[in-house]
Amino acid sequence: MQSGKPHLVKETTVIIHRKLLPRPRIGSLGTALLLAALAACSGGEPPSATSAASLDLTAIVIPPESPPNGMTLSDEGGGPATLEQLPLFPDTATDLLAAPGFIDGRWSRFAGSEEDFAASKNFILTWVVQYASPSDAEGAFSILLNELQSDDHYAWGIGDDAGLGDAGTCLEGDNPQMGGLHETICVWRHGPLVMVLGGGSENETPIEADAEAMNARADALIP
Repeated sequence: MQSGKPHLVKETTVIIHRKLLPRPRIGSLGTALLLAALAACSGGEPPSATSAASLDLTAIVIPPESPPNGMTLSDEGGGPATLEQLPLFPDTATDLLAAPGFIDGRWSRFAGSEEDFAASKNFILTWVVQYASPSDAEGAFSILLNELQSDDHYAWGIGDDAGLGDAGTCLEGDNPQMGGLHETICVWRHGPLVMVLGGGSENETPIEADAEAMNARADALIP
């Protein structure tokens, strides 16, 4: 609304990333850096997965072997740790960890140079979580949407419907969880899935276009 170090990205860049929508800080809406710290801030451990069939979420995120132009893989992962990859305010992080119905999650994060990062380009986080039901997913989606829109959090305003999944929006602004870094974050719900795609507003491919491609991949998995 964020384990391993990147192959070609300076560590300072990675540290910034690991604090986003807690390692970089959709969105409008870039990672391992704070699994322990986030757990401390949120006051709890990631939930254990609810018993249910998991979708192939690796087919939805940007695959590590196909990084966006000008970027290399910073980190990737899955399972409950997925809930700790977004740069959220502590109260939002607590709410997301406590949201019911978690089944599985997946993320991948990419970045270019430190200079690119400072110029709001060549970094991206692609994130998806599966919940037990669309209603569970709606609850988690509302938590993330509120993070972006509320005046005491990201304060990026109310965006138009982005035409992604069942409901969602893309917002742009200065990320308060990333030292004011300017970026775009998209957050949306697609059936039992909640998805986030955030990154540099100056990326070669607009964040909105990457979100549309991610949503199309989800279409193939959701009847």
